Amino acid sequence: MTVLELVDVEVTYERSDGTPVGAVAGVSLSVNPGEIVGLVGETGCGKSSLARAACGLTRVTAGSVHFDGRPVRPLGARERAVQDIGLQMVFQNPYSSLNPRRRVGDQVADGMRRTKQRDGQRLTVETLLERVGLAPEVARLFPFQLSGGQRQRIALARALAARPSVIVLDEPLSALDVSVQAQVANLLRNLADELGVGMLLISHDLAIVHEVADRTVVMYLGRIVETGPTRELWSRPLHPYSTALIGAIPTVGTVGRLPEALIGEVPDPAQPPSGCRFHPRCSAVMDKCRSIDPPTFNQGDGRSMACWLAGPDHLGRLGESRGQWHPS
Repeated sequence: MTVLELVDVEVTYERSDGTPVGAVAGVSLSVNPGEIVGLVGETGCGKSSLARAACGLTRVTAGSVHFDGRPVRPLGARERAVQDIGLQMVFQNPYSSLNPRRRVGDQVADGMRRTKQRDGQRLTVETLLERVGLAPEVARLFPFQLSGGQRQRIALARALAARPSVIVLDEPLSALDVSVQAQVANLLRNLADELGVGMLLISHDLAIVHEVADRTVVMYLGRIVETGPTRELWSRPLHPYSTALIGAIPTVGTVGRLPEALIGEVPDPAQPPSGCRFHPRCSAVMDKCRSIDPPTFNQGDGRSMACWLAGPDHLGRLGESRGQWHPS
């Protein structure tokens, strides 16, 4: 059963000169109980806007967002106090989302005060802190007395206090040391497995997503270009953009040379290219790509891609190994 569902979501902002900027342009995705869905893409592709829209923190220009079958509506300051706390968000910078004047225990307890006891299980601040790998004594401290990794664990504990069905995590690991990233990533996987919490994990760190996500969604300039089970997508990416992203990940044992970077830069979302948005940077571009935006083609086994190379007229160009493109 899907607990969080986004259908054809669009998010548009306006610049100071009135120019519209399409940060998210028709995105559909879902999150199931106990599933971690990784959302990856370059800076500026709209990942954070999508995360905020999923939680009602950003107004959706078009499309719909549903949580537990109910619409998620944009929240003002007053509405946030009475929102459905089963949908929680963990932000990129835990220090900015924690109140520096309140003790950690009081902030974690906020969610518990609004959560009904279930199955005879009584939550305490101490049990929540232990759940995220922190000592009970941390409850007496202030956020500034903790490290970045500890603060991010506090943010997770505060979200868990509400007994959520889904947690949306916007770059929760980017400000942490590598060793701490691994600890928090393992914590996310354990929480999903043990508590059945669904997660939408937005991250620049493709290696972390590869290790913890059940499904991966690849986003480019406001659009989803490929979706699939993580292991299969990593071993055989289909879309040229996915192939380039995965190919750019440094691997242990590489000596003397790093992988080739993807050529070019993400275009201005206020002036996206015509046709396929990736075509100015794609090595497999065809004439059709420059003028017609491709639909999403179902590839079977939970995989899909938005690329003309997956269309019936071009299947001969779809390589069998790691999504490499070969002339037909």
